[in-house]
Amino acid sequence: TWRENPPAQQPTLSMTTTTLQNLDTPAFIVNRHAIHENCNKVRTVAYANGIHHLRPHVKTHKTKEGCLIQAGMGGEGRGGKDGAITDGMPASDVIGFVASTTPELSMVVDLACKYKVKPFNDVLYGIPICQSKLKTIQSLKEKLTSSNASGVEGGIHVLVDNTKQVDFLESFIRDNSSSSSSSSS
Repeated sequence: TWRENPPAQQPTLSMTTTTLQNLDTPAFIVNRHAIHENCNKVRTVAYANGIHHLRPHVKTHKTKEGCLIQAGMGGEGRGGKDGAITDGMPASDVIGFVASTTPELSMVVDLACKYKVKPFNDVLYGIPICQSKLKTIQSLKEKLTSSNASGVEGGIHVLVDNTKQVDFLESFIRDNSSSSSSSSS
């Protein structure tokens, strides 16, 4: 099972191990080393191909630990416990995350509130916005903004793919302008 250590500056992870014989089933078993290697490879290959900033998706793992590893803060390999590159190879910076559900979005906002460091404070809601999600997203944006004691800029970004979405976003912002000083970017 994963457990987060109390952060000094950057988050780190520790892992409690047990033998397979003592593991309750069903169980979700993860090869932590493979996850680190895959995330590090993506960051290295992206950098080598001129992509210096990444925004990984949380959809596959849906975990805080996965976000920490994707950001290079997972405590193994190139990310090291302080997020520094340890093998001398340049790698792309993770500048934020993509979430496609409000629980995923909430999870990343919780990381931003807890650690107050990039890239957790900059999230793209990665599917075209629907009207029913606006109040939840506004609430998460306010949580993110109110916890920003470190002054690290960020936000929640939404996608639009038709003019009706622009219309209901403008209407929502206008109707809620007293509780939100600016629109969701």
